[in-house]
Amino acid sequence: MVEGPGCTSNARTLRTFARKRVVRVVVVGEGFKDRLEGSEVKEVFSLGKELWMVFRTTNPSEGASTCQICLRVHFGMSGSVRTATSSPEGKVVRLGLTFEDGSSLQLCDPASSSGKSEYPTTISEVNLETAKAQFESLKDLDVCSDGFSTSRCVAAIMALHPNTLLCDAVLNQDCCPGAGNIIKNESLHRARIYPGRTIASLSETDIRRAVKEVREYSINWFRKGRSSLVHLVYNQSFCGDCQEQVTMQKLGKPPHGPRVTFYCGTCLEQAINSVNNEERRLSALDVLMNSAKRADNKRPASTIGDRTISKKQMTNQTAATVSIKCSVHASVSLKRVRKGGPNCNRLFYSCPAKGCQMLFKWADENFPRCGCGKPSILKVSKTQESGGRWFFSCGAAAVGNKEKGCNHFVWANDSEIQPLKSLLRPLT
Repeated sequence: MVEGPGCTSNARTLRTFARKRVVRVVVVGEGFKDRLEGSEVKEVFSLGKELWMVFRTTNPSEGASTCQICLRVHFGMSGSVRTATSSPEGKVVRLGLTFEDGSSLQLCDPASSSGKSEYPTTISEVNLETAKAQFESLKDLDVCSDGFSTSRCVAAIMALHPNTLLCDAVLNQDCCPGAGNIIKNESLHRARIYPGRTIASLSETDIRRAVKEVREYSINWFRKGRSSLVHLVYNQSFCGDCQEQVTMQKLGKPPHGPRVTFYCGTCLEQAINSVNNEERRLSALDVLMNSAKRADNKRPASTIGDRTISKKQMTNQTAATVSIKCSVHASVSLKRVRKGGPNCNRLFYSCPAKGCQMLFKWADENFPRCGCGKPSILKVSKTQESGGRWFFSCGAAAVGNKEKGCNHFVWANDSEIQPLKSLLRPLT
């Protein structure tokens, strides 16, 4: 889902339409279309990952009296706001509004081949008083709010059940409204706290440090934009701080987990060893050592430097370490075939520039062959024992032909994945 910084930014965009009158409505699956036509945008407010649009409209059944319609918007995995007057290409419009002055806005989701989205943007009519009460009670916990209260956020987390995992506490929208999986992973890495620790095992100082990083990462994301922040562990194979392998596990308990979680065991060990309190150090070390085992895959140490380098700079750095790159944009990305067929799940090089088709090359030409004679499929382990390690599996079984496939399985060694290391992303 769109995390707090994105939702807060979307709300800021929608506020520019305040006091404008709606003349045309396009909406999917709700019955408020007729009532919105002729209404006026009164206000927009947001909390965490939710925002509300309030419209002032005339109620025909009550003469000239006015009423208010409150719409709750929860953006899906890649939901967005568009203000262009043209039809959005490659998008599904969940709510489209055209105004009296000729301007328009659309709340959209990416179009998929099936026409459906697993996590679509939802728009529903709710009670305005209930929405306002929710906003007032939690607004100083919103990770992107100007009035954010660190002390209250710390107190809210400490009030949770002692066995609550910290990774779940950060995702709890009653404690940290707006924090999502990216914020969780990056913040806890910067705080140097293992995500699987319980609230009971943490001191108030530990929790305060985690909250500080959640707030700092969130507000930087909101102010500078998502593309300006480098992911040090989220969806990374190797840590952006120490260059050692990142561990990936599914951690957490319902309703907030289990969620894919990334952390660097090496950075955690270094932080633990620097703790002066021996009892606390040994307790934290015990927690870490009983978590996932890390692989021995390493790469030469290097320094990222400024963590707020742009995505374009990062792409150029990647291209410099990979010999294959687009002849037009001098950049390269690694993608995986998602469509069914004989090449399903194979990795290939392509240009990351939108619409560019100047680069295509299979990335598995030097992979070992499985017993079926097909190029092996490179995957990443998500188990507790080996999360984050890369392995090769049967190419035939990878496309759903398990009966026809072989049982090929072998851990990938450093020399086999070395050419791909700067491009490998566990969620690719």
